[in-house]
Amino acid sequence: MDEYITVSAKTLDDAITDALVELGVTSDQLDYIVIEKGSAGFLGIGMKQAVIKARRKKEEPVEAAEPEAASRRAGKGRTGKRRAGKGRETGQQEEEE
Repeated sequence: MDEYITVSAKTLDDAITDALVELGVTSDQLDYIVIEKGSAGFLGIGMKQAVIKARRKKEEPVEAAEPEAASRRAGKGRTGKRRAGKGRETGQQEEEE
């Protein structure tokens, strides 16, 4: 099902929940576009419903090369230990002064 469905409700959260139920998916499987956020109005006057267009996310095939690439990326960059060590040294210097 690649077509979007239009769902409206009193609040944005309610519209998303209604879309989840209607499509029979969990929140991590939902792809949606907010058309109108909605508003409560004043004492109910001028109230606008939230409107979204929703669909089931397209499933992307998982490649065997992805975990290797992720582990290579994890090794790059600065380590948390180096930054934490500098912060402690700075804190000690301020206390001593």
